[in-house]
Amino acid sequence: MWKIRSLGCKVGLAINPPTAIGMVQPFLSQIDELLIMTVNPGFGGQPFIYEVLPKIQQARAWRRDLKLAYHIGVDGGVDFQNCSECAHAGADAFISGTALFKQRSLRGAVTKMRKIALKNAAGNKQPELESCT
Repeated sequence: MWKIRSLGCKVGLAINPPTAIGMVQPFLSQIDELLIMTVNPGFGGQPFIYEVLPKIQQARAWRRDLKLAYHIGVDGGVDFQNCSECAHAGADAFISGTALFKQRSLRGAVTKMRKIALKNAAGNKQPELESCT
């Protein structure tokens, strides 16, 4: 991780749905971003896996208890309905592709999702929203 930082970059760590959240705990003090995959990586348009919500909650609890500052991102199947649950659980960065790009207005869709996330943030950091294909 020191090499990444020496290049002026931030350090991130991603965890797939079947991986136990405890696997990331030893690295939390060394990262800037924790990405919790909410689908199994591979292709767009997959349905959100709701069983990952407790992982988001645990990552938020560790961040609070250990007084750390990493962002908690979610990626995969993020849409207007489940982004509120992710925000409430502790996510503050939302990566959404299909749900946004299938809308008539990308700008309007991003604005709508951002409002939903902010409304449900429950004391989290200010949510970020990224769209990707």
